[in-house]
Amino acid sequence: MQFNTNVNANRVTEQSKINLNMRLNYRESKFELPDGRTFVSPNRDYGGNGQYVKSLGPHWSAGARANWNSSTFNNQDSTWFAGPAVEWDLFPYSESTRRLLTFAYSIGVRAWDYKEETIFGKLEEKRAVQAFNTNVSMRQRWGTIGASVEVASFIPDMKKNHVGMFGNVSLNLVKGLSLNLQTSIDSIRDQITLPAEEATSEEVLVNQRQLATSYRYQVFFGVGYTFGSIFSPIVNPRFGG
Repeated sequence: MQFNTNVNANRVTEQSKINLNMRLNYRESKFELPDGRTFVSPNRDYGGNGQYVKSLGPHWSAGARANWNSSTFNNQDSTWFAGPAVEWDLFPYSESTRRLLTFAYSIGVRAWDYKEETIFGKLEEKRAVQAFNTNVSMRQRWGTIGASVEVASFIPDMKKNHVGMFGNVSLNLVKGLSLNLQTSIDSIRDQITLPAEEATSEEVLVNQRQLATSYRYQVFFGVGYTFGSIFSPIVNPRFGG
């Protein structure tokens, strides 16, 4: 059984933007084991996030972000984050339909309330966090290419960090039809939420809980069809528009 829902509310102008999102994801699987036991695997993930962005001219933006989440997979009864951010675009934002090269920095506080005691002996904790992100996107008649890099860490414990790289290529095959390729790779050194108790074989097989790892990678490809001009205007691309 699986249930997923997502609700978004946005207000976007050239001078500001507000993005709100709420989601609820639930998945439950039931297995009859050879020894006669029944193993039930529930996974719940729900929460919400929001951001406010203010234009500070053709190259600068500032804003604030906040989110709250609960996840059985990540050993979180609840976690919340709040903090400010700033972004600078090498090119004027008005040219974002053709090219974009942004650098953003955010800082804030994140708090966790864990379901189980972590490998660091914590049931709850609060930490200062920071993230630096750079994003590039170029659009031409033949298609679009883009890439981004994010480096995030705790403060002052910067040895616990996360580096993520993402790239995408979209090639225009015929009018409206495109071939899309995406790849991502993450270096992970900040898994402070892992439970101290080892995962059972059943939990590993059904991917019920997060496991210790030092990296993760993904590759996607597909086709898409777009109505209208490929150069349709973007009202406000600031902070990941």
